[in-house]
Amino acid sequence: MTPIAQGFDFLGQTLRKYERPNGKPAKRQITPSKVSFQALTARVTALCKQTAGRPPAPLIDTLNPVRRGWANDHRHSICGETFAQLDHFVWRRLYRWAKRRHPTKTGRWIVKRYFSHRPGEPWRFTDPVTGARIIRVREAIKPQRYVKVKGDANPFDANGEAYFQHRDRHLALQASSAFRAKLLTRQHGRCPVGRQMIQYEEDLERHHRDGHHQHHQLANLWLLQPHCHRQVHDAPDSITDLSRPSRGVGHA
Repeated sequence: MTPIAQGFDFLGQTLRKYERPNGKPAKRQITPSKVSFQALTARVTALCKQTAGRPPAPLIDTLNPVRRGWANDHRHSICGETFAQLDHFVWRRLYRWAKRRHPTKTGRWIVKRYFSHRPGEPWRFTDPVTGARIIRVREAIKPQRYVKVKGDANPFDANGEAYFQHRDRHLALQASSAFRAKLLTRQHGRCPVGRQMIQYEEDLERHHRDGHHQHHQLANLWLLQPHCHRQVHDAPDSITDLSRPSRGVGHA
């Protein structure tokens, strides 16, 4: 048994109630645990050592999914400071990896080759051949507060359909980039082909309505589910524009 004021680890996260001044009730906070963070940094270090002497592309392709997956697991907790620490740790490890690969080169040469950046932008490890870049977790993964489900809501009850569509659309917009959120808003949170509500973790494909892949205006783009995207190209005459849903359905 551990007092919650001291905190305890559970499923890679630390739960603790912090005392507050002026007699205010203690506030519960959930953060990524130190053990989980140390396990991730140890894995990053091992991957860097395994790819020593190899081109940077395999290292980037290996590190990005590992870090993104870990960050997605903790994005609902208080994670901003931990994500910043992770980005700083990975930056130092990648600089060390590059220094070992080119032991006779200067730091200026290494930065120019692997950490090219524009003025005002942060340094990001980049493959000079393919252009692949390491992600910055703090930019790629947005901290999100978990949206609780109402206690009396039932996904199998027809009366709760509008509520769950409303919740799914809110989660999809919250987890999306600014550009993707604009497209989802124009589509009212639905796939224009299948007319189904888009889930927030669902993979989507970008479709150019006029067939020209260089036209990236919002009015020319749709976000489609993969099977619906194939349907558009197999039978384009069967697709019509998405009509506006009825009031109260699918709105945030």
